Amino acid sequence: MLPQRTQTETPSQSLEFDDNVFGEWQNQTHHRLYVKDPGEGFISVTNPDLDGLVSPWEELTFDVLRDRGDHVEVVMSDESTEIVVARIPTDSKPRRPGAEGSEVGA
Repeated sequence: MLPQRTQTETPSQSLEFDDNVFGEWQNQTHHRLYVKDPGEGFISVTNPDLDGLVSPWEELTFDVLRDRGDHVEVVMSDESTEIVVARIPTDSKPRRPGAEGSEVGA
């Protein structure tokens, strides 16, 4: 269970994320979770990738994306703890490399 959770409904299941780590932004073509200050970067909801994410907390780092079949978990960790900070639903569409996240600016 995520500490402070926000859910956004999608046709297959819901997007969940920790409100202390991420904010949500979307327009007609992009849907992203952005890292709150003092962290930086964003993760695309349609093509998740951890590249460029900087933790808002000094003691934790963005560690791994775990594919759970119907969703992807975004995991942060330190030397002894792992925390799931987001669950991003996967869909039936194939993911295209660079579909989102390669453009400059957020």
